[in-house]
Amino acid sequence: MFSFFNRRDMEMEAELPSVLRLMGAQLNFQARFEDVLESAGRGETPFHEEMRKVRAEIEAGESVPSALAGMAGRTRSLAVKRSVTALAQCYSRGERGERLKRLADEFSRAQRAALKEYSAKASMLGLAFISAACILPSLFLALIVAGSGIMRESIPPETVWLAFAFVLPAVLAAITLLLWLSTPPFARRRSSGFLTREEVGAIEAFLERKGIKVRIGALVLPAFAVSGIVGILLSTFVGESLPALVACAIVLLSPLVAYSILSFLAERKARNAESFLPDALLHAASACEGAGFDEVIRSIAGAGYGELSSEFQLAERRLEAGAGFKEAISGIGRRLNSALVDRAVALLLSAYETGADLGEAIRETAEDAVELFSAEKEKAAALAVQRYTLFAGILLVPWILGFIARAVSQFDYSPMAELGLGSSSAVLEVGKDAARLYLLIFACFSAVFIAIQEGEPRKAVVYALAFVPVALAIFALAAEGGLW
Repeated sequence: MFSFFNRRDMEMEAELPSVLRLMGAQLNFQARFEDVLESAGRGETPFHEEMRKVRAEIEAGESVPSALAGMAGRTRSLAVKRSVTALAQCYSRGERGERLKRLADEFSRAQRAALKEYSAKASMLGLAFISAACILPSLFLALIVAGSGIMRESIPPETVWLAFAFVLPAVLAAITLLLWLSTPPFARRRSSGFLTREEVGAIEAFLERKGIKVRIGALVLPAFAVSGIVGILLSTFVGESLPALVACAIVLLSPLVAYSILSFLAERKARNAESFLPDALLHAASACEGAGFDEVIRSIAGAGYGELSSEFQLAERRLEAGAGFKEAISGIGRRLNSALVDRAVALLLSAYETGADLGEAIRETAEDAVELFSAEKEKAAALAVQRYTLFAGILLVPWILGFIARAVSQFDYSPMAELGLGSSSAVLEVGKDAARLYLLIFACFSAVFIAIQEGEPRKAVVYALAFVPVALAIFALAAEGGLW
């Protein structure tokens, strides 16, 4: 299980296969060792931070072996220590990158085995999540309504609201937290975090390609001011029903909602480019045999590889405007906010700067892209069943809860009333209102649960926007036979 005490080491280990493969490819291009270390330091993970620290120590006069030894001493991870030792041997013996690539393959196989174990845990937690979300509230609703019909004292409304608003959601929160703690760092998709500079830049580039040139930072305060005013005005005209309150909350948070949707759309653009990357590089390797690096840009730009070709078309226009290969191709990965595309561009630039053979450079880059893209596809496939189970739960849980509410409402409690026992009608209405609040919370937790499983927590907002109205509508149809 994930532990806070070895979190940094685990995050460093998660990057080893990709970083070692990148460094191995650059050493095969006969790049300077210092340049290889500088390239390995471009990133925001603990491993990249350590590489930057090593590079800074070398620039300050420390020897390369001494700086690498210092990095090994700052970690408890045996895998990181082995990697640093391999780097030191490559430097001291003047080796190429095959040693590092073999080590990367070994770590990659270990991660695949760990992914299978995590998939089994996630499957169990997913079933527990759906079971707890469905069985516990359904039984509670049936018991409080039926119990109120045969007891002299009905269940207090405060108890019903407490159970549906806090106790039952706490169970879902515990399972979701357990999933997050169990998720190894390598199971998360490599991308920038939510509301980071890289993500904002990718969204601005996405909008600019659509003909909208804006600076998101300048719109934050005006957007929240307008949404706040509209939300307050709306709250004075609508009722106090749960759908009305949800609508007011969405209006108040509309800037964050809009940002999340734009982030999701920009992410889809990056995923589209990544899906074409291996094929595009292999195509360029065959089409550009004996040609120059500039021909790689023209080949991919005109080959129809979706968003990837669109970005290379922009690079082609820069070439025609007189820019060099480096100036033309730089920035593609940043505009897409894609780690896979960015490292492919970095490898091509490294090959270009070292004068490596074009065919070997593209084949090396294509091999790297295939390995990384295959690893991402394996992660998605390993968790597909659990994800679809949770999607089905969004439909089943509100329907079952609504069906239970409708069924218990049709019981005949008149004989009990003649005996002076409790009435269930008031408790039923309170239970329905509390169940709606519970379903809203359940939909939000489901969105977070699925986003964590996919390794992309930023998708939680987008999923929640879809799940909340669907869950409330299904409950209304099952419980009342109509919406609200």
